[in-house]
Amino acid sequence: MDNPKHDPYLTKESLDNLRFYRYSAIDKSPLTKYVLRHWWDHAATYFPSWMAPNLITLSGLSFVLVNVACIAVYESDLKTPGPTWLYLSFALGLFLYQTFDNVDGRQARKTGTSSALGHVFDHGIDTLNCPLGGLVQVASLGLGHSVNGAFFVLIGCVPMWLSTWEGEPSRF
Repeated sequence: MDNPKHDPYLTKESLDNLRFYRYSAIDKSPLTKYVLRHWWDHAATYFPSWMAPNLITLSGLSFVLVNVACIAVYESDLKTPGPTWLYLSFALGLFLYQTFDNVDGRQARKTGTSSALGHVFDHGIDTLNCPLGGLVQVASLGLGHSVNGAFFVLIGCVPMWLSTWEGEPSRF
């Protein structure tokens, strides 16, 4: 009988299936089809070819991190109203994050640098952004340190967790 302590997390069959993995995502939302896709195509033209897709991903996260830092300075209790510009910053930070998050894949395809590692890095940053984005939302709504605040932070993580689980590369 096999020793459970030595059983790998991924079976040999799962590891073999990784060779055949190809990322594909279909977004059929009208907003993406008629508006955002065109914005992302246009935005992608502003990134130079030498810029690595993972750098674009990390740059996108920096917008959210700046928002979280602003929360620490202006709304550390997640309840006290902040200056008006702060909420505009939250909206802009989220918009720029989602733009950079989409452009990184376009950059990888444009430069021929798509890789499984880049895919994992991108989705890792997306996973990190989920609770941070929730924190920004809690601060915007003034929910404070409450059950509702915790709910808003965690509920944004569920779709990311489910979509990652659904698309796990070793499950064919």
